[in-house]
Amino acid sequence: MLEKFLRWLLQCDHSRTTFPQGRDPNAHVTCLDCGQEFAYDVRTWTRGSAQPTNLQRPTIPAGAKEI
Repeated sequence: MLEKFLRWLLQCDHSRTTFPQGRDPNAHVTCLDCGQEFAYDVRTWTRGSAQPTNLQRPTIPAGAKEI
């Protein structure tokens, strides 16, 4: 019971998001606090359901120089 309450209390509310990326129907926004991605309807300007997050991060090739 306490665990459920703490999870609810500390859960991200996704109030800060990026500007919509992509074109309809593949538009999406990303939460700036937790990184969760959401579908976005550009016609109604509403956030939709959560999208699976791409967990693979780009890798830097060996010998790459910093800009």
